[in-house]
Amino acid sequence: MSEKKDHVCKRIEKKKHLYVCQSCGYHYPMNAYDRVDMLFDSGSFVEFDKEMISENPLQFPNYMSKLEKDKKKTNLNEAVLTGKGSIDGYETVTAIMDSGFRMGSMGSVVGEKITRAIEYAMEHQLPIIIFSASGGARMQEGVLSLMQMAKTSAVLKAFSDNGGLFISIIRIRQPEECRQVLLRSAIIILPNRAHLLVLPAGGSLNKPFARNFRKTSKRLNFY
Repeated sequence: MSEKKDHVCKRIEKKKHLYVCQSCGYHYPMNAYDRVDMLFDSGSFVEFDKEMISENPLQFPNYMSKLEKDKKKTNLNEAVLTGKGSIDGYETVTAIMDSGFRMGSMGSVVGEKITRAIEYAMEHQLPIIIFSASGGARMQEGVLSLMQMAKTSAVLKAFSDNGGLFISIIRIRQPEECRQVLLRSAIIILPNRAHLLVLPAGGSLNKPFARNFRKTSKRLNFY
């Protein structure tokens, strides 16, 4: 670990400074509820589909016990928290992935919750902010997990065609793994050091996205 990350901050101090170390500028990891507290007006957040939980359709060994362990660790029922709230009085829908739950992998429930959040935003003509922190497909659910990307991408395309505003905030080091970002109105990239990359909705990506991202993020490093 580098010297920049050796500073130890108490949780109350980290929250006070928006989870950024005041000594070195390091961006500390945040869970889904921390992001709700930071992003939305106090008391305005309403969670969607909290009762939805994963099952074990493939009878994968120890899958359910691992889910229960992650529920206790994160206080979430799944790897994504969805809902709506107000930001400076403006109502906004959100889906916040939490890498502490099964590494943020996308199973059937994660895909369904994100899809429902997008559909709600489309129905009520609201913007949506999605925090991506995915570990990819959830192997314990096999092809059912792989189908979720097609489902969420399709509803995002419909949302975009309807004129909806979709902002993708990426919290991982390799955002090329999150294909949803290609359907965005704007992208904000937040790894351990602050990066900012905003692309126009109509912008074309003629070169591989990973190559473009690495070149652009290197230019936009803020230390």
